Amino acid sequence: MKMTVMTVTDTVVTEPIAVRDTVTISQVDTVEIIKDKFRVKIMRSYDTLIIDGGCDSDTIVNTIEVPIETIVYAEHNTFLYKIQKYGFYLFLLLIFIRVLQRLAEKYIV
Repeated sequence: MKMTVMTVTDTVVTEPIAVRDTVTISQVDTVEIIKDKFRVKIMRSYDTLIIDGGCDSDTIVNTIEVPIETIVYAEHNTFLYKIQKYGFYLFLLLIFIRVLQRLAEKYIV
């Protein structure tokens, strides 16, 4: 049998994660930190500190190559196969002729 490699692709989509919290301090300012896919935004408005952060959704693609056996279909074109095939057809023809002869004898005579 012939060996073939089939590629299987598995995709996983992660859900986004968000965290929000509030801290009270003074003055107004905004700081945003972005690292890879994680982001944190700190907004300070007088005595309130708003922290907004989270991870964006991501897609993980895992590709695996799996070897499988391939079935190869071959035609039977050998001399012996042809003799068997035509012999079978001849046998069916002889049976059909014999049935017709019996029907003819039954209804004609």
